[in-house]
Amino acid sequence: MSPASIALETEGFERALAECEADRGQDHPDTIAARATLANAYGSIGRASKAVALAEANLAACERAFGSLDPRAVAARCDLAMVLVTAGRPGDALPHCLRAAADAETVLGHGHPDALLARYLVARARAGTGEVTEAVPLHEQALADYERLLGAEHPDTLYARTGLAIAFALAGRSDEAIALYERVVAERERVLSPEHVTTMHTRCELYRAYLKADRDADAIPVLGRVVSDSARMLGGCHAHTTRALNCLNQAYQDVGRPAGFIPFAEQSVADWELARGPDDPDTIQVRASLANVYCRARRRKAITLLKRVVADSGRALGPDDPAALAYRRELADAYATFGSTNQAAFRYRQVLADSTRILGPDHPDTLKARQQLTKMRRLTWTLGIWS
Repeated sequence: MSPASIALETEGFERALAECEADRGQDHPDTIAARATLANAYGSIGRASKAVALAEANLAACERAFGSLDPRAVAARCDLAMVLVTAGRPGDALPHCLRAAADAETVLGHGHPDALLARYLVARARAGTGEVTEAVPLHEQALADYERLLGAEHPDTLYARTGLAIAFALAGRSDEAIALYERVVAERERVLSPEHVTTMHTRCELYRAYLKADRDADAIPVLGRVVSDSARMLGGCHAHTTRALNCLNQAYQDVGRPAGFIPFAEQSVADWELARGPDDPDTIQVRASLANVYCRARRRKAITLLKRVVADSGRALGPDDPAALAYRRELADAYATFGSTNQAAFRYRQVLADSTRILGPDHPDTLKARQQLTKMRRLTWTLGIWS
């Protein structure tokens, strides 16, 4: 589902809740159901504070209307525990998880889906509060219960398996975590589809596990898929896409294959130019990043591209803008990288003069430019080409 579709769906849930509250009151069962739906929608799109507030209101409404041991109140407490865990507040979630687990066991029975969920959430909350030693066996038992009662490939079972992978990763058991993530990705691709948002989230967890285990070569194909998914779903300029691109760039560097990142960097420039225009400062920065990738891959087109970046930034930002000055320094660095010593020295002289005037003689960038110019002078003297 695209961001626009998610926004429209959430707006629909907001309208439905407002209509229920106006027509039927705060504590009507239909209002409670609409409020729970909207809270879950907020949680799924990262609006954690709104999700928590609605879930708290829903629990209070259920307890007022039905009593604290009514199955609907137990479900509402599970919902609150879930949004608190998802919001990164495991310490606040844990008391609700424990209460929900006890109430669900009493009211619904050990095998009821809400009882399963409550036990799983206890494990998640304990892992989140650093109680990893206690959390791992709880996750293992929760997963065994899900597999026995719902089946090995039920979507809820896959969530439980992911939770165990997270606990393994927190416990430093990287190989076991990765094996579970790999299994869950394959199962979610088969059960839900490769493009399902939950499948994409699991790929993100898998590539992070690979990187944490220093398995960059394994992370690269997964990261490449995450970049493609994120660009398609969220757009090439979205922060999630940018973060994934940065991770992929670093992974290619770590395995000594900087040229492998070039197609992704080129596509990123095209995405930014289309979305923001060729002269937008952020587009210029992305273009400079592509030039740096060319440099690392020893592609001389880096110099041509950096010349354009220097011209564009001078026009868009002004020649005395610190970013424009930094791009001029990057051009000098590129000439030095490709052995164009005279050109590099010439550029460093200009950068040093500009940096001294704009930033001051003692600024770290000024000192760096002076050091680079001294280095170029030594090289040109050695080669007999200093002028």
